Order: sequence, then structure tokens, then C-alpha cells
Amino acid sequence: MAQIQVIGYVKADLQFKQSQKETAYVSFEITEQVGKGRYQTHQVWAWGNLVARLERLGVRKGSLIWVTGSLELVDSTAKHGREKTQMLKIYCSDFGYIPRRRAERQEADKDTAAPVEPEPTPEVLDGDRMQLPE
Repeated sequence: MAQIQVIGYVKADLQFKQSQKETAYVSFEITEQVGKGRYQTHQVWAWGNLVARLERLGVRKGSLIWVTGSLELVDSTAKHGREKTQMLKIYCSDFGYIPRRRAERQEADKDTAAPVEPEPTPEVLDGDRMQLPE
């Protein structure tokens, strides 16, 4: 397994769940910018104490966080089980939350800067994927 550190925005509010063995877990997606106008989405899985921290710190849709963990390319199905695909999953070992106030301050700094042209619609990276080396 490869180790990874990703900085990205949480795509949706977190849905906290419990496994059959009554272990708390959560699965969510974060989107990172990998170039100008290019983004990549990762699915993140966290368990136990990490779930409690995510909940306590109020991580939700739009939160900017960093995540470290093990990266795996896994087979999955899309479109209600009809289409085979692969996705990048991060099995979270740690994360850090960047509070909203800091992000708002950065937005305020952008407002005082010289106006820039709007960026084009981001291109989503979703091409053929190959198995990661072991």
C-alpha cells in the first residue's frame, strides 16, 4: 500500500455510522486540486477515534482538511451496479481541520486583490486507471 497526504474540500456532510461490530465509521469524499482547473476526488474511510474527532471538530461539506493514510485503488461498481470502475480510497490514519475563519480570511484577501478572470469549469480526472505497485 502507498502512503498519501491529501489536502482537499469535503464534498458532502458526513454521515456517521456503526458497523455490525458496533465500531463507529464514516466514509466521505474530498476533492483536491491537482493543477490549474483540474481536480481529483478521493474516497476517505475513518474509524473509531478519528470519527469522534471529525464529529467534534465539525467537519462538514466545504471544510478544507488534510488527510493522511494508506491509498488503495479498488474495484467498484457505479450506476446502480451496472458499470465496473475503479476508485482511489484512502484509509485514514490522521487528519487536520482548517477552521472556517482562516478560509474566510483568505477569501477576504482575495477580494482586496486585483480582479481576475473567472476560471473555466474544472476538468475532472477520470481516465483509465492502473493497479498501483505493491
